[in-house]
Amino acid sequence: MKKTFSAKAILAAGIGLLIAGCVTPIADLEVTQFDRGAVKNTYGAEVAKKIKAKYAKKVHVTLAASEEATPAMAKHRDYLSDAITPALTALSYFKVSTTKNLGAIIKMNKTAEITGGETKNVSVEATDFMITYKLVSCDFVKNKGLAIAGSLAGSVAPAAGSVATELDTRAQAELNVSLVNVADQSTIDFALVGVSELGKAGDKNLLKNAIKDAIDQLVARLASKFGPPGKVVATKGEGTAVQVNIGRRFGARVGSTFDFFEYSEDEDSKELIEVPIAAGKIIENDADYLEDKKCWVRLEKPGVVQKNTLVRLRGTDK
Repeated sequence: MKKTFSAKAILAAGIGLLIAGCVTPIADLEVTQFDRGAVKNTYGAEVAKKIKAKYAKKVHVTLAASEEATPAMAKHRDYLSDAITPALTALSYFKVSTTKNLGAIIKMNKTAEITGGETKNVSVEATDFMITYKLVSCDFVKNKGLAIAGSLAGSVAPAAGSVATELDTRAQAELNVSLVNVADQSTIDFALVGVSELGKAGDKNLLKNAIKDAIDQLVARLASKFGPPGKVVATKGEGTAVQVNIGRRFGARVGSTFDFFEYSEDEDSKELIEVPIAAGKIIENDADYLEDKKCWVRLEKPGVVQKNTLVRLRGTDK
């Protein structure tokens, strides 16, 4: 017989993230007796072995730019390639190769065969997923009603004698990504819209920042799909806020949401089941709250998560 879980409990754990508002800073939260406690490892040896085996192998992905030409790709291809490759490589559970590098080696070997030179042996591991990306558009978006000539840009109303105008102080990039499972050819498509604003009029860095924002969203999506679970390493304020060992390197970003869960084992299939027990959202974008290998998360319901509780990056609020 399969184990069953309360639908209400699972639904309650997955909704109701904090409404934005005034909250107590982490530094001011007290470390209580509850926060000093920790969840004991209650999993048997077989379940623990399955958990370890599930995430032992890195996901091998081959990354390639789409061959479909767009004006945005022609203009920003080099920057896009230089930004997206290290962003995915930084995810510790990915092993990334690029068709660009493989193509260069193949071309070099063909040349060597013609000229009688030395060829290079290429050992290509089986690819789990093929990722192709295309920059559909990347351009400035007019910010209307900005006041100049005597008033600050961004004012609600122009000052006397000033002129309302439109300035290129906002950029938007649309990035389409296809994730193909090589084994069964199933495909997941992502349509990501990156935004950058509050720059100087016509600032070209806005375009690059918009592309980077779209890439950050892609990393977060892939992290939520492939990333191994992390765990809670500290709590404060009776479990109001928790620190988890998932940071930028593991896909966390501003707006990230998290699920806290326990593992169970289906009695019939023996497959692992993740049972949600709580949910939360990453705290302010600050060096003290979001780092490369950890971040602070504020829970929707305090007092239900302790140290060592398992956690998974679910996605972002974008």
